[in-house]
Amino acid sequence: MAYNVQLQWLSDEQLFPILDQLAGQMQSTMPSRENRQQNRFTDWCVGRGNAKSVRCEIVGTNAYQITGLLQAYAAMRLIKDKPAKSGFRSINEVLGYRDIMGALEAYGYASMTEGELR
Repeated sequence: MAYNVQLQWLSDEQLFPILDQLAGQMQSTMPSRENRQQNRFTDWCVGRGNAKSVRCEIVGTNAYQITGLLQAYAAMRLIKDKPAKSGFRSINEVLGYRDIMGALEAYGYASMTEGELR
């Protein structure tokens, strides 16, 4: 909001030092991205049909390292195999979610549990 009211009229030479100062006040140091004790996540979803419900939960750590692992794994697979689908697709559509989870589990970055709900 302050940008739209006060800062949008400034030249780049005046604007950048002010923005740097504002950003420094919010977080003055880089976050510790690779600390497994601080950077953890849990994703879950529930699917319901007429007679059945299932739940899937993914627990993981180190999102930055996961990104690098997925890029390397995708490159290796695309060099070795023909992709399942082409065009603008998700990594799961191209390589298969079970293979992706297998790579993440093999390196200790994530685990997945699936189960039927009652």
